[in-house]
Amino acid sequence: EKGSGLIVNISSILGRVIYPNLIGLYSPTKFALEAMSEAMAYEVAPFGVDVAIIQPAGYPTKIWDNVRKLTSELLERTPEDLREAYASALDYLENAHGGDTVPMDVPKAVAGLMAMPAGERPLRVPVHPTAKPQLAINEVSAQTQRALLEKQGRSAVARRVLGD
Repeated sequence: EKGSGLIVNISSILGRVIYPNLIGLYSPTKFALEAMSEAMAYEVAPFGVDVAIIQPAGYPTKIWDNVRKLTSELLERTPEDLREAYASALDYLENAHGGDTVPMDVPKAVAGLMAMPAGERPLRVPVHPTAKPQLAINEVSAQTQRALLEKQGRSAVARRVLGD
């Protein structure tokens, strides 16, 4: 009725990138949230409602200590070459995306979205200071989706959700 609004969902860098064998079951939950949010963005855009997806990276928690603890028994039964590959991958993931992130990254991003003019808010907002491997996926996805929407005669929706 109001003709405007903002819906913000918190996903993850892992909503677009998968680290198999480490936390592979985590990504599908975030993939689903990403897809639901993007579909909703197209569906509510004609009503003046924006949808945005915040994509944070890791935060300094005990997740990696817990992963190591919970997988230690399994790793004892794993062939050495696979065990080394797992340890290497876990070290990479632990160090690649945590960095200097702070929990306030997310509320600051939400506040920034709220301050932006309606119809000009980005669909996805990465909020971490480290590598952003999802950016390339986000761009290809946006190009593909834009072309699909334009073929359906929905260029205005594509522009509102994906920008120019």
